Amino acid sequence: MGGESEYAMKKFAHSKAGKVVIALVALMFIGAIAQPGQQTTDVSSSAPQETTQATSSSSQADESPSSDNAAPDPAPAPAPSAAEPAPASLKAHFIDVGQGDSEFIELPDGKTMLIDAGVPDAGPTVVSYLKSLGCTRIDYLVATHPHADHIGGLPAVISAFDIGEVWAPNASNTTKTFEAFIDAVRGKGLQIHAGAAGMDIVGADAGYTASIIAPPDGVNSDDYNDYSLVIQLSFGTTSFLFTGDSPAEAIAAAAPGPVDVLKVAHHGSNTGTTSSLISALSPTYSVISYGISNDYGHPTAKVLSMLTAHSQHVLGTGANGTIVITSDGSTVNASCAKPDGQVTPGDKSGGASAAAAAGGAAAASTAEAQSSGSSNDTVYVTASGKGKRYHRENCPTVKKSKLVALSRSDAEAQGYTPCKKCNP
Repeated sequence: MGGESEYAMKKFAHSKAGKVVIALVALMFIGAIAQPGQQTTDVSSSAPQETTQATSSSSQADESPSSDNAAPDPAPAPAPSAAEPAPASLKAHFIDVGQGDSEFIELPDGKTMLIDAGVPDAGPTVVSYLKSLGCTRIDYLVATHPHADHIGGLPAVISAFDIGEVWAPNASNTTKTFEAFIDAVRGKGLQIHAGAAGMDIVGADAGYTASIIAPPDGVNSDDYNDYSLVIQLSFGTTSFLFTGDSPAEAIAAAAPGPVDVLKVAHHGSNTGTTSSLISALSPTYSVISYGISNDYGHPTAKVLSMLTAHSQHVLGTGANGTIVITSDGSTVNASCAKPDGQVTPGDKSGGASAAAAAGGAAAASTAEAQSSGSSNDTVYVTASGKGKRYHRENCPTVKKSKLVALSRSDAEAQGYTPCKKCNP
């Protein structure tokens, strides 16, 4: 069967019809070959670029190790991230100014506050300390009340720094120290905000608050301590209370509630602290601003006993130097220039040397009182008899218009004792 088929094919191929068929098939085959050639010619203008790229890739592939043996490409380095801002904090500096008060606060939004600046001789100390921190501006300057051991150093501070707002109570004095403070404020073209309970120095939109909680508006007293601005700083869940020389009754009436940090009122005297007040405040840190061997016996043993009973830590600028307490909004931590110092009751027997060691507070008050030329035989008491103290005519603790003249012997016969500020 196979041989017959092969014979038939050969016979057909040699026949005339077979030759025609073979010729047609040959023509069709030639045409099929020619058509791909035309397509290649049509795209030849772009072929060299594509061919070059392919050749280059192929060459690189030939030079590279096989994919089976090649080391993996290193992971790309992470893109550098922007530096995260430091967490906000509130930092209170209780500056050692001897027998006086001065607190500098670095606020969470980068602004600053200064509360008092000690006696006049302490002004350069405060200025130097603030400059060491890089401070160039005080956004809120507070004069708690017009006593020399609180406002005396403020003129030097006002002169040295850019000042934002000035806050003080609605109280004036006739002393040279107070007049120097007023002159410094006016010299910078500043205005004084008269502070009273219910006013905010800084509102809640800042992320913290600085509120005045005492004295009440319209207070009228013969004692300048009654005008002391009491400021409560709140940041997160933490609270600081700055009391100036405010009497304990005024602080208690403001009902500030528990606080983390208390600046003990009036340098640790009996007038600024009661057991019930400290129990209500229950501070983690109680800080007393005073000078070693001061002429007033500050802080008293009675106050220290109360503080120890109701406060976790009792610190003082006399024993510990400058104290810094920092809040992150939930916790507070303290550091001291002299961490091993122990606060002990004051010694009244320091005399003239104690006044010098205390920063000159007593000497400053005495010099101002003596400038009035009052006689040692005549002393002055308040018309109300409040406090049972007799004074020199220009004593900074009382208003001159409220004084009544008496002989020293008559005053003592009525139970009056000498004022410790003006030393009549």
